[in-house]
Formats: sequence, C-alpha cells, structure tokens
Amino acid sequence: MNLKIVKCRSTGRLSRLLFTDFAVRALGGSLVVILVSIVCGVTSGCANGDSTFSILTRSVGGGDYESLSYPRSRPEIEAFPYAQLGVRLPAAPPGILVLTYLGERGEEVWSSSDGVDFTMAGGRIFAVVGTVPEFRVRVGRDPLTESLGVGLLPTPGVSYDKWVTVVGDKQEFVVELRCDFELESTEQTIVVVDLPQLVRTYTEKCVADDGRVSSSVYQVATDRPYVWSSVQQAAPGLPRIEVDVLKRPG
Repeated sequence: MNLKIVKCRSTGRLSRLLFTDFAVRALGGSLVVILVSIVCGVTSGCANGDSTFSILTRSVGGGDYESLSYPRSRPEIEAFPYAQLGVRLPAAPPGILVLTYLGERGEEVWSSSDGVDFTMAGGRIFAVVGTVPEFRVRVGRDPLTESLGVGLLPTPGVSYDKWVTVVGDKQEFVVELRCDFELESTEQTIVVVDLPQLVRTYTEKCVADDGRVSSSVYQVATDRPYVWSSVQQAAPGLPRIEVDVLKRPG
C-alpha cells in the first residue's frame, strides 16, 4: 500500500495521509481512501507547530504501524479539554479525532482539523465524509443504538437489514446486507491507553446479495454501557476501521 502526504489546505502544514490501492470491487477499480491521520488542534487548525501529526511523524520508523500506540499518554488525553477518538486503518499510523457535536439522542460527530468527519451513534459508524470514497450506513433495526440509547447493554440474537451507500468521485452505489448480531464473550477487561474497562464483546456478521461477507466487533463497557473499542467493516470491500474511545463524551 502506497503512502502519500499532501499539505493542509489552511496553512500548508503536512496533515493529510492518502492511502492508495484500496480496491472496491463494485466500482471495478482502485480508489484512493483519504483519511486525516491526526488532528492538529481544534481551535488552531494546523497552525500548531507541535501538533499530534508532527509528534507522530517523528515516531514512525520503517512503517511498522501496528506496533505504534496512539501519540498521546493518558495524562495528555485527560488534560486535553475535548473528547477524543483513536482511529486506525490497515497499514496506516494511528490517528486522533475530536468530538465536535453531541446530539440529544447520542449522535456524535468526530472531526479532524481539515474536514473529515465520522458520524457515530451507539458506537456504530454511520457516515464518513470528507474522504474519497465517502460512505453512509442505514440500519433497519440497530441493536446497538436501540439499547445503548436508553442506557442498556445490547440484546444479542438480532437479525436486521443494512444498507451502505458508497460515494466515489464519479459513481455512487448501494450495498444491501443481511446482518446477525451476537454476543461473543461475557465480561473481560481491555485497556485503552492505560485506562482499563470491563466490557462485553459483540459481533456483527453481514452478508451481501453476492455472498460477500463483512464483519465487525464491538466491545461494550458494562458500567454506563458504551462502545469503547471496535473494529468495523461497513460493507465488503471497504477497509476495516479500528476505533478506540480515548476520552468519552460527558
């Protein structure tokens, strides 16, 4: 997978990573996935010379991204006055987004400093915009948002339909999926940047009309139920996105 770096639109500082060779079979070719790797600063845009991006680029060596931790310690995360979301893509360094919107029904928008937004609810990614391609998700009956929205742990053994709209530069298509949501394991402890959480692990397996499969894993805290960590693949052919809540809203 090739890695290119382009300049931030606002100040010229390096802040965006382009990951190529991401093939979407339904579009019949290779697309470019653009994901802002690091947030440079919510109020200062990319003007902060000691941005998280520059800290990360100093720490990258040899492309061994899987061994890299998020470029902030637990005290740094807690001192930063915004909720923060850690994001990983295959063969890409870990990045950090910040919470820019929290709706009355639990809708969350996590943003970079130069225009990439993750819209989430109940721990599920419902939209990624500001990238090529973008995608949007619609779920018929979502066990995550239905349960977590009222403060309960998700109910397993649920089947539902899901529609994923993928928007490329010149084409838009919808993938229809049938999904099963199950409990994989009961209580276990995970650690996210030195913060332990007792969680239950749930899985989502989705099958498209052509038989292709996508799968996701959600780790839900048992105390004040909330998805702390997940690996999400919205549809077959889209990348698996690892998501860790570094600092919870509220």
